[in-house]
Amino acid sequence: MIVYFDNGNWPLLRECFKESGVRHVTPYRSFAFHLADSITCGKFRLRGYKYTNPIGPDDDTIIVFDTKVPTDYLIWLCRKYPNRRIILWFWNPVQNARRIDLIPHKVELWSYSKHDCERFRMRHNTQFYFDSVAQLAAEEPPRPWPDTPKALFIGRVKHREHAVLALKEQLERAGASVELHLMLDRAHALGSYERPMPYPETIPLLQSADVLIDIYDDPTAGLSLRVMESIFWNKKLVTDNIQVADEPFYDPRNIYVLGSDTRDLREFLAEPPVPVSPEIRDYYLLSNWLKRFDE
Repeated sequence: MIVYFDNGNWPLLRECFKESGVRHVTPYRSFAFHLADSITCGKFRLRGYKYTNPIGPDDDTIIVFDTKVPTDYLIWLCRKYPNRRIILWFWNPVQNARRIDLIPHKVELWSYSKHDCERFRMRHNTQFYFDSVAQLAAEEPPRPWPDTPKALFIGRVKHREHAVLALKEQLERAGASVELHLMLDRAHALGSYERPMPYPETIPLLQSADVLIDIYDDPTAGLSLRVMESIFWNKKLVTDNIQVADEPFYDPRNIYVLGSDTRDLREFLAEPPVPVSPEIRDYYLLSNWLKRFDE
């Protein structure tokens, strides 16, 4: 059982979990109840009624994604299900606002970030990719490499807009066309940004792209979904995450690491990518990611 905050207004990942054969629930009855949790009235917060009870009798292991899940939900979960295995998996860097010491000892702490695992003595499990989407990618016919490769960025702003725009200019000078989808996050009003995009809507964009742009606002973060997309959809990757050079899928023909790669970008963009071997690629499937919690 996976618990992930996926509100009814923008169900970003719900269908991907469902189609990959994984039970997925949200801890809140509705987005309105989530908002109610943030309302403060003097010294009192609105609590005690907002959580659902969706865990089935056969769900021996409960994996809670850290996104928007408060510590008091973990406390409630431990009290409600004292005999279940409960895992908190950080799919984001641990923020300063998150008090690790307040999380119940019963909860196992795991992270996609090797840096945070060392810092907070967590266990490591990699980034993953949805089995259902990986199947779609496997059925995609190969395309001839174009003279003007198309680079794509899809992601929240996260204080990286200037870096993304600077890289856009760099890629265009190297002979690529660039398509950007900068989506709002909690630090920005909608303004000129797009709404968060449900993941199934990104698939046609991935199919039409040749190169994926991968920019981080936190240099200690684990691998992003962009990296997984490049592996499964056989796309080139331009990234500022130096950790990729130590990963088993790294191939300089496929990945350009900003700041450490000495090649000219035009040279990198001149040739098509080389497919990652199935043995390495499939290691990152959601189904295999789940198995690693038992290893």
